[in-house]
Amino acid sequence: MRIEDDASSFLIVIFSSLVEILGEGTAQAFAQESGFSETNSKVHFRTDGTRLITELGGWLSRRYDSLTAKGLFIRLGRSSLTYLRRLDNEIASLGNIENRLKPVDRRFDFSLDVLGSRLQEISGFGITVEVAGKREYEWKIVKQDKCGSDQFLLPYLFFGLLEEFCVWLDSRKDYRISYQDGEEFDRSTINILIRDLI
Repeated sequence: MRIEDDASSFLIVIFSSLVEILGEGTAQAFAQESGFSETNSKVHFRTDGTRLITELGGWLSRRYDSLTAKGLFIRLGRSSLTYLRRLDNEIASLGNIENRLKPVDRRFDFSLDVLGSRLQEISGFGITVEVAGKREYEWKIVKQDKCGSDQFLLPYLFFGLLEEFCVWLDSRKDYRISYQDGEEFDRSTINILIRDLI
């Protein structure tokens, strides 16, 4: 099965992760305030994905604090890989033996490109993946004009997702993942450096 190429599929993944991390009660509290509704055990959306992710960042910041919200977004990202793999064959296939047997450089070049392309298709966020050096990659997220500053909790979601993804793809390596905003605050970059374990 392949996730439909729209933001609601991505948001179902995020909502499932929210239930896993914070529990059904907290997820439902957010749902009631921020555009989720449930009918016959199906999740529906009354708003677009970009706005909903922004609202989730603001809601978590108000309910807890901004630092805790960033940490929760990282945990949501880590959790979301499981749901993405279940719902999308292209992402799940990156764990196949044919891909795992590729040399590390080729495996990560290919796999990060596929993950970035699929997430751009299903989330609607502008994502590019660039090779920055030997076993070093830059995952770039373009800020959406219609979003406020809370959207920039979004990189923490991708940060957690990339942590989990890299370990899932090859647990025998050491990963240095860092995040920085662009000078114009129009984009964010997550740097991924792959090293051999000592």
